[in-house]
Amino acid sequence: MPKVGGPCRWPCRHWRCIGWRMAPSGLLTTAALGLLGVACAAAPPPAGWPECAEQATCLFTTESLSGFVEVEKGDTVLLSVVSYVFNVSQVLHYYGRVGSYSSLAGTDCSRVLGTMSMEEEDVRSHNLVDLTEDQWEELFIWVDKFQEKYQLVGRLVDWRPGITMEDINSRSGFSLKAAPKLPDGGVGPELEPEVSDGSRGADEL
Repeated sequence: MPKVGGPCRWPCRHWRCIGWRMAPSGLLTTAALGLLGVACAAAPPPAGWPECAEQATCLFTTESLSGFVEVEKGDTVLLSVVSYVFNVSQVLHYYGRVGSYSSLAGTDCSRVLGTMSMEEEDVRSHNLVDLTEDQWEELFIWVDKFQEKYQLVGRLVDWRPGITMEDINSRSGFSLKAAPKLPDGGVGPELEPEVSDGSRGADEL
């Protein structure tokens, strides 16, 4: 019996530690990897889950968010856009395990949405410093789309885009708020003053 929490040949992203992984020969489940002596323990969901989702007060870390990917029918799939975490379970044809953009599930996909790049380095990066004006505008269009279409469940507290939310608001006309600190003293992004004069659709976020 493999020891849960042992070294992983493939990252175990689902908090239930059952998942699909891509190997050169095709899809393997972590259960199959267990037969090879490979097992791992993923981060648990955030405190108060799933009740906190109803009030949009869940506080995720990058690690805990990474577990919200589709493994079995009925699983909750989440992703983050500029640190706002949305439930995208209704569009599994995009973000489910065989969806067009499955690699974005369980991540902050702000950089991908701005650059329209699905390269691994962009999928895993929070950095927004080098976005062009056109890429910023593309990202802002996506922010509007997500807040209109999907349920907001919480915030990603360790989002590190390399710029402040105040900078983003000045570029966009939004009134986005910095993510709060974790109750145990963990720190989210820089806490800048709330901006209240946004004119775009995301100003209620």
